[in-house]
Amino acid sequence: MAFTRKGLAYLSLAYCFVALAFFFHEFYLAAYVIPIGLLLLVANPLPAIDLSKLKIERTLNPTRTFGGDYIDVTIRVRNDGAEDLKDFELEDRVPSSLTVENQLNSVHLSLRPNEALEWTYRISPAGRGYYSIGPISIQYADMLAFYLTRTQRMEQDSFTVLPTIEKIGTLDLRARRVGVWSGQVPSRRIGAGAEFYELRLYHAGDELRRINWKASARAGHLVTNEFESENVTDVLIIVDSAEDVTSTLFEFDLTEFQLTLAGSLSSQLLFQGNRVGLAIYGSVRAWVDLAFGKRQLIKILDNLAMVKSGPALLPMSYAVESVVVSLMPSKSLILFISPLIREDTASVIGNLAEKGYTTICFTPTLAQPTGIDSNALAARVVSAQRKANAIRVNSAATLVEFAPDVSLKSQLRRQTRIG
Repeated sequence: MAFTRKGLAYLSLAYCFVALAFFFHEFYLAAYVIPIGLLLLVANPLPAIDLSKLKIERTLNPTRTFGGDYIDVTIRVRNDGAEDLKDFELEDRVPSSLTVENQLNSVHLSLRPNEALEWTYRISPAGRGYYSIGPISIQYADMLAFYLTRTQRMEQDSFTVLPTIEKIGTLDLRARRVGVWSGQVPSRRIGAGAEFYELRLYHAGDELRRINWKASARAGHLVTNEFESENVTDVLIIVDSAEDVTSTLFEFDLTEFQLTLAGSLSSQLLFQGNRVGLAIYGSVRAWVDLAFGKRQLIKILDNLAMVKSGPALLPMSYAVESVVVSLMPSKSLILFISPLIREDTASVIGNLAEKGYTTICFTPTLAQPTGIDSNALAARVVSAQRKANAIRVNSAATLVEFAPDVSLKSQLRRQTRIG
């Protein structure tokens, strides 16, 4: 229970009379405090309204978005009691980082028995992240409006703004380790596929469409085509978001670019039937086990939405390399997304390649710093270190550079194969 503005005004007036009485030594002025005190005393025990029968529901639509969409929040309130609920305020708490379009997250209500009310307020499109709405705060005053009572109802509901993903088209993967399920990754083994592998003698029961009639005519006996089987593979995507002050070298949002790339690669790799996992290194660390399908994509995008750039608390060799080695089979495909600013990143990539993993590093391009001031000189030093890291990575693994102002699909087309 707290004072309303009206109650505070009356209380302040009472203190003023007391102060004037002491200042002028005219103690009869203190008598004016008596009626004010009686009003405050009478108002205090006035019965409050019973909110135990007030039912509240909240619905968010949508609960996941890729950005650019409004979030509609619908509130339903119903008085299931036998008495009127008069003059109370209901406010659905919204984080300060969000903007409410029509300001209807806070309303004054009065409800008769069994009366229900529903309204919707709209939240403006928000940036990538995880947001919570609520709890709902209910406040009401006594009959004299001297005292204000607040209470909270309902748990929080949340919605997620996922990173933007691009359609990048089919990825021509090459992997040294494939699974038993059919997919689009050549396995270097005979089986069902589209790529020609070799010729062999015809065996009874072979499909007629597999007979190579030209080769059979030259050999004088039936010859059958064999094809290279295509299967799925395991792919782990590692996002290095351990951004520090040196990330100011990039003239674009480095974190958003990396997350868009990670989300786009995950979406396409899962669409091609592969088993995909995710590891995030930075101020926020996360691990998503390898799995198939649309649910796996949602898990990956949910984790990417929560990424915040910042210095990592653990060294990369411990947080990434040791985990990958213990959980990922050898010869698996690892896609590393990193700005390659720190030297330990190149060491980890090199170590993973030495342990038999097919490692590919995706990194954004960096414009050459210009100028002669101290900041430009420092940027050149860091840029030179990054170039040295890129050379180390390229000697141990495959290095792919991406420009932020060109679509990912057009840049991936230039890569004849990945892996």
